Amino acid sequence: MELSYVQKKVLAFALNLIIMKLLLSFLYFIAALSSFAQNNLNEGLKQQLVKDWERAKSYTQEYLDAMPANKYEFRAVDSIRSFAE
Repeated sequence: MELSYVQKKVLAFALNLIIMKLLLSFLYFIAALSSFAQNNLNEGLKQQLVKDWERAKSYTQEYLDAMPANKYEFRAVDSIRSFAE
């Protein structure tokens, strides 16, 4: 059976619509997946930054506790900064 010109055009249009819907569905899926991955990445990054900040805070406190308070202004040489600086 031979299709007429109009039938071929209608069929081509229908196929194009199906392809467009599939492409849009795929793009929506990729966008949703990307958003989900980005949120997880942001949470992981946030947790790592907080962990690093807490570690640095702890080390700084240990560093400050190791130096007697009356030695904060001590300078071994005038050209270097004191502990307090």
